Amino acid sequence: NANVNYGINDKLIHIISKTPQYRKYIIIAQGISSINGKDGTFKLLFNTSKDFKPKTKKDGSVDFQNLETVESVSKGQILCEITHPVEGKDGMTVTGQVISFAPGKAVPSLLGKNTSYNEDKTAIRATTDGQVDFSKGKIDVNETFYISQNVDNSTGNIRVIGNVIVNGTILPGFSVEAGGNIEVKESVCSVDLKAGGNVVLRRGAITSKIACNGDLTSNFIENCNAFVKGDIKATYIMNSRIKCGNNIQTIGAISKIVGGNYVAGGNIESRTIGSTAGVQTFMEIGTDPETIDRQHMLLKELPELE
Repeated sequence: NANVNYGINDKLIHIISKTPQYRKYIIIAQGISSINGKDGTFKLLFNTSKDFKPKTKKDGSVDFQNLETVESVSKGQILCEITHPVEGKDGMTVTGQVISFAPGKAVPSLLGKNTSYNEDKTAIRATTDGQVDFSKGKIDVNETFYISQNVDNSTGNIRVIGNVIVNGTILPGFSVEAGGNIEVKESVCSVDLKAGGNVVLRRGAITSKIACNGDLTSNFIENCNAFVKGDIKATYIMNSRIKCGNNIQTIGAISKIVGGNYVAGGNIESRTIGSTAGVQTFMEIGTDPETIDRQHMLLKELPELE
């Protein structure tokens, strides 16, 4: 009469029809609960924390420079693992009505700049070298890392696989290393710069170390050590030790090279070289600086090898 037509325990009904049992509840029919689906999940394979704390060294001092604020990734590197939602299963009431399951939700799209899925969409990978970032629910790989102000204790030393643009300056004692280009809008003093591409200093450099595989462009260069495989262009250069694979050139109204030691694989061009004050200025052209360094190293090894 109650229209019970599913999940009936026929064996139990047969038993109690022969041996009735009174004053107790007996389950003679039972439905099946629905099984809800499971939501898809994702796991980021890079650090997303913005709470960069200085590290304590073994001697008890605190390192405020190497904060590792930037995480670089390579083209093809897996950035995120994804699991697809699991399908659920319908249930049934004892009256034969279907109990629908709640489906699992898929992971929302996390694709940002310079990222892509693999074939079965179980992973997200980088499509270029750069710096990875996760914000507003998207994974981005930026070829250029922008620093809105200065490189200081808030950023620590910068080391990236792509390009770096610093809208401020780099405080003394800090370093910036990039696989691509480095551009600094303000002048720098007592810093280390190393680039796989070009270095552009909009103001200039004082008492700094600079190394790049491309060109160095600066307003002025004073008391610096530089190793540049490409060309060097500046308004003036003073009291520096420079090795340049191609040409060294100073331009503008105060074009001059005064004091220091300069080796260039190509030409050295300047309106004024040296000074009437007798400041020693050494020039050598037509020689590859890398070849000279290699020669010096071999000369040191020669007695031991003999």
